Amino acid sequence: MARSRTEADVSFLMDLYVMKDYDLPYTSIRNATITNTPSQDSRDFNYGLSDPRPNILQGISVQDLPSHLQHHSLYREEPGLAFSHLAIEFKKRDGNLHQATYQAAYYGAVLVHARARALAEARANGTGTASTATLDKAAAETAVLTCVTDGQVAAVYRHHHCSRDGRYHQTLVARESLLSHPNRGRELIRNAQDFARRKAYQLARLMGADLKEEEEEDGAVPVRARERALVTEVARGAKTPDGTAAALDKAAAAAAAAETSGPPTGSSLYFASSPVPWSVR
Repeated sequence: MARSRTEADVSFLMDLYVMKDYDLPYTSIRNATITNTPSQDSRDFNYGLSDPRPNILQGISVQDLPSHLQHHSLYREEPGLAFSHLAIEFKKRDGNLHQATYQAAYYGAVLVHARARALAEARANGTGTASTATLDKAAAETAVLTCVTDGQVAAVYRHHHCSRDGRYHQTLVARESLLSHPNRGRELIRNAQDFARRKAYQLARLMGADLKEEEEEDGAVPVRARERALVTEVARGAKTPDGTAAALDKAAAAAAAAETSGPPTGSSLYFASSPVPWSVR
């Protein structure tokens, strides 16, 4: 990672050494503009900003969804992808990660809006077989993540919408060095990928899609335990000391006794329908 001088270098090395690949229908789309954005529903959502274009967006292939769910694609052209819960932004070494964080705030807001719109449709039209209580519980979850990295540092953020202030909040989950602690940084990103994949499948099933996740390879470290740990950390809004599975499992055990209601507080950034779309707290 120390030799990653350009965004293309970072992307190549992340693919080679860090990120996980998944079997279809879970897939990735790279450097494509999200054209099915909230601006179609609310003209003041992005205040004239260009449509978001994350380096990587992971979600479920539209071709594997029932026809009545394919309009949830984030793209108005092929290939389509829906129910995404993770966007990743790369910057070159010594690039502006602060700018990438603001870009991620925008991406996260778009994905949170898309998730909320899908759940609202399921509630209003009876799409799927989930009960109203199950849909309400899903709507209260903080499920969307973004990751920004320059090949040296990786940071994962969670995103949610707060109905009280109308803002889309972004909060740091964890940050790791890919140089000083490469294994911890790698596991942080993979945990985020696993978490987002699980949420994508859960949402698709709530919407009535008959999809099953692929099984873990024999001998692999159980992903579900790591996912459960990250889920509880995201739900609580706490900052993990590092991205290791052990640290996340420890945090999950501590969180198991504490039930949370509603979205977490203490956000560091927000994206809002206001004259200034992002602001730092």
